[in-house]
Amino acid sequence: MRNKANLRRGEKGQILVWVIAIMVLAALVISPFLASAYTTLHTSSVRQERMQELYAADTGIEDALQWLISEGNNITITKPGNPTLPPGNYSTTATATYTLTDTVNNCQVDVTVARDLRPPEKGNYTYRVDATATNKDNHAHVTVRVYVSPTGDWSTWSKQPGPPQIIVSPNPSNNPFCYAMGSLKDEFEVDLKQSDVTGDVYVNGPLNLIGGNNRVDGNVYSVGDLTLSEGSIVKGNVSVTGNLVLEQQAIIEGNAWGNKSITVDCGNGIWGYAFAQADINVSSSDGSIGRSAYANNNVNVTGTINQSAFAHNSITGSGTIEGWARYVNNLEPTVQVGSSQQLTEGEWVALVGTVPQPKMPQFGPAPSNPEAVYIGNASTGPTLPSQQIKGKNPVPLGPCVIEGNLEVKDTLMLTGTVYVTGTLTLDNGCVVTTGTTTPDTPAVLVADGLVHIYGNVVAQVDQAMPLIMSVNSDIICWNNSVIHAALFAPNGTVWVHNGAQVDGAIVAKKISALKDNGQTKKTIIVYNPAVQNIPGLPYANIEGPPETHEEPTDVDVESRQPFGLNVDSYIVLE
Repeated sequence: MRNKANLRRGEKGQILVWVIAIMVLAALVISPFLASAYTTLHTSSVRQERMQELYAADTGIEDALQWLISEGNNITITKPGNPTLPPGNYSTTATATYTLTDTVNNCQVDVTVARDLRPPEKGNYTYRVDATATNKDNHAHVTVRVYVSPTGDWSTWSKQPGPPQIIVSPNPSNNPFCYAMGSLKDEFEVDLKQSDVTGDVYVNGPLNLIGGNNRVDGNVYSVGDLTLSEGSIVKGNVSVTGNLVLEQQAIIEGNAWGNKSITVDCGNGIWGYAFAQADINVSSSDGSIGRSAYANNNVNVTGTINQSAFAHNSITGSGTIEGWARYVNNLEPTVQVGSSQQLTEGEWVALVGTVPQPKMPQFGPAPSNPEAVYIGNASTGPTLPSQQIKGKNPVPLGPCVIEGNLEVKDTLMLTGTVYVTGTLTLDNGCVVTTGTTTPDTPAVLVADGLVHIYGNVVAQVDQAMPLIMSVNSDIICWNNSVIHAALFAPNGTVWVHNGAQVDGAIVAKKISALKDNGQTKKTIIVYNPAVQNIPGLPYANIEGPPETHEEPTDVDVESRQPFGLNVDSYIVLE
């Protein structure tokens, strides 16, 4: 019994064996499990960080593509560091790099946009965009690369230069009485000094707008050279068969055409386009051409051409061309240009063709004796000796021939053509009236000699306009004359001086409109279409004034499809 009891007491501690066995077994099983769990958790964390870096890099790609599309549609976006997108040169590669301003998923994102050439079968080019996201904690990084090709038209550099819109000179009228001022004879000139002209001006010879602050509110045509200086302004277009020179703050607000050279040697300059058969010179640093310049020879620029320059020869100087510089022979590196393109002769012909020449009036043949018709009309009336018109009541006169002189001191009522073989004097304070608002009969004063017009009013504005003519001499409009008439001196000069005002038209061999020093009033000449209603004017078949010039569209503006991108490939780089 005692042995059995002892045996039972000997079983004490057996549970320990089982516990140890279980612990050994647990150790063998749990350790690999924990290791596996740790590995799984770590891998998941790394994968998540990698995905965050990948998402950050994708953000850089999207930012670069948006930049490309925006700039391609003429929407300017500034990037950190002000990088410039690759220029549109199809024969070279170029890059632009920047860093996103903000971190993305705790990553710094660096972006590179490159211009790559493509195989011929793929088109002209692709863009390669790389975005690298770098984790700021552990410096791990991932790079994403995409290749994209453009669709549509890039608004500036990625489109090929298109054909410019050549602007032709407006068609002028072919009748001199459709101009505020029209000079007829070769080798004679028109001088303007401190004068205002409303209407178009035609000069069959040189034209000088000198002496300060001349203003022509219309188009100007000059068969010869034209010089504008001392603040002179032409509000319309200018066409010359000789050289055109602007100096001392002169301005042409329209376009300019020249059969020789055009020179801007002053501030301001030409606001529109310039077309020259020889050179175009912007020789003053503050001079400018507001639109584009087309030269059949060279373009020399020290100032600024605000759009493009086209030279059939070379482009030289140290100035600025904001748009395209297109040339056949040479572009000096000292010229600052927006874009440049050297043309072959064939490309010049295809792109520009012929630089347009100025269109000039083509007057019909003038009668050899334009006064003959008027003398004939006057001869239907009596022949009178020299006359002096004065008194309170209007004195009717015409048709008649006056052998001698005619002096009008008060009111003359023209009832027909009056031909004066001597001198015609319209004295201070006189009035010439036609007595009617309709030109039923020619209201013409013709003098074989000199015509003097002194002060105050000649002709009433509310009545039909008369014609005042000197056959072989001059017409002189003295200080402060106010004249409502057409003035015609086919073999002499019309002088309009010191505050004189002409409401009508002036046609003469030579015209001089000047203001002497010390005079306060400017000379004013205003074209009045009522001139066209005067019966029996020379140069029959009166036409309307020159065509109104419509503003052209800018050169290089083409119809274009919105710019977009196609993603050709997407690559994740380690």
